[in-house]
Amino acid sequence: VHIQDGSTGQLTNTIFANNHSEGLGSALILRGTGDAASLYNVTFSNNVSVFRSESFFNNGGTISAEKNVMLWQTPTSGYTPSAGNGSFVAGSNPFVNQNNPLGADGKPATSDDGLKITNGASIINQGVNATGVPSQDILNTPRSGSLPEPGAYEYTP
Repeated sequence: VHIQDGSTGQLTNTIFANNHSEGLGSALILRGTGDAASLYNVTFSNNVSVFRSESFFNNGGTISAEKNVMLWQTPTSGYTPSAGNGSFVAGSNPFVNQNNPLGADGKPATSDDGLKITNGASIINQGVNATGVPSQDILNTPRSGSLPEPGAYEYTP
């Protein structure tokens, strides 16, 4: 997603996985001053840019809202998850199968997705419920309790 020329964008229950770019950012680019993005329950996993090795490139733009963003093996430039917003840089692999994000059926946003949260993952109950945060995840699973998971998927045992 490339936001520029004073534009704004909102990403909700969104996944950026296994993207590769020869340019500035492989998943999200805020090109300059006046550009803004709101991020709610977004997963960034295993994205890489050859030129600057980041998936999220920010050149003067603004993250106008951020809740429950999850980063895994995703270098960034100009963005650090904000403490207290439920956003999280996972220290260990939180996924059922990161090597197969679409799951066995090859379709996104289905029950067999490899980027669903695995049992015992450190990101369980690390998110927040707040204004703008959807009450369901990408699979329409209700966000549970007062502390949902960061990223697009809610953990279900």
